[in-house]
Amino acid sequence: MTPDSSGPSRGDLAHWRYETYDLGPFLRTGKNVLAATVWNFGTRAAIAQMSNRVGFLVHGHGDAERVADTDASWDVEEEKGIRTLQPQLHGYYAAEPGERVDAAAFDWSWESLSNLGGQWNKAIPLGRGSLRGETDAPNNWQLVNDYLPPMEMQLVSAGKVVRATGIELPSGFPQQGFTVPANAKASLLIDNSTLTTGYPALTARGGRGSTIRLTYAEALIDNTGQKGNRNQIQGKHIEGLVDEFVLRVPDAREFMPLTWRTWRYLQIDLETADQPVFIEGLKTWFSAFPFLERAHFSSADPSLRTIWDVGWRTARLDAHDTYMDTPYWERLQYAGIRGSRH
Repeated sequence: MTPDSSGPSRGDLAHWRYETYDLGPFLRTGKNVLAATVWNFGTRAAIAQMSNRVGFLVHGHGDAERVADTDASWDVEEEKGIRTLQPQLHGYYAAEPGERVDAAAFDWSWESLSNLGGQWNKAIPLGRGSLRGETDAPNNWQLVNDYLPPMEMQLVSAGKVVRATGIELPSGFPQQGFTVPANAKASLLIDNSTLTTGYPALTARGGRGSTIRLTYAEALIDNTGQKGNRNQIQGKHIEGLVDEFVLRVPDAREFMPLTWRTWRYLQIDLETADQPVFIEGLKTWFSAFPFLERAHFSSADPSLRTIWDVGWRTARLDAHDTYMDTPYWERLQYAGIRGSRH
């Protein structure tokens, strides 16, 4: 796949969408690696996700491209460094679960050609792909072309720190880093100013045994569970989906969840062991449906001048959930599976 691809949009088993990519511009002389991360959240998947079993299919367009077809020549490994976290939220919850990444168990060089040893094994073919409407199809996936465009991925501001405890407010963060000393706890609350959908990317170094928790929320709540004015944070706390990043290696590592998150407020809680941890920075990859703006709204009433911006942003964020990638994840172990062909 191309470096910025995330797979086809969601569907159902009778309309299992496939995406087409032109890999030619990314190939170079010599050996090339075609690699993908494949996952399934099983019973913890989003309500919108329909699935059957873990699988991955690549099929070349012509004879020359068939060398990339998924068969027993592919190598696969089970990712041991990722587990799911059951959301501890009140009421109805329909999105993906949180993720826990153990930096020591995670295979950070999985895309490398020199890494095809250790836990990598030859793939076991499930059978060929079949198009929707085919008689006596060999599996439950009925393939149809994905006509939707790729999601937009744009690097945007990660917001600003509006509250800090256990550490002096780091003025340069998220763009610049800061250090949390050994055997300490610290918490940072970041306000994105508006609701966003996308992927946070936090880079940390050192701090063996440290745990970093990312909590996402549309608004803070008071002790009675009420949101009230979204701009107010005094006397309020955060409750929401949580991701965890456990540091166990000295090198700098970047944590970014497999699936997109929604938040205005992002709280980063850090707990160090006997070594300090350096947080190098936080980036936000904004992801939304690539609508084209072909209309406008104007009014002499100043109170209505932003109505178009509000509606436009709402349309883009709401459309995000209907697209996204088709996820697979091994249910019994909550583990990822990777495939590689070289």
